Amino acid sequence: SGYVVSDAIYQSYKVSKSADANAMSPSGKKMRIFVTGAESLVWQSLASVVVPGFTINRMVALAHFGLDHLYKTDAWAGI
Repeated sequence: SGYVVSDAIYQSYKVSKSADANAMSPSGKKMRIFVTGAESLVWQSLASVVVPGFTINRMVALAHFGLDHLYKTDAWAGI
């Protein structure tokens, strides 16, 4: 998603301008920027795409299961 990528870019940019990163060696600074961007990309992907999608999927499956057993039929069989 666009938000995930833009947040990773923004977090990397913030680190690149920080005083801590500027005090590092050039290779250390590049590594810190890369790690920050990668970490942001992974966590934002989990938080905004993977976890909500899985949660919604499981809630729908639970509702389907409950309705099937409540009405003793498979009302969603044609879907």
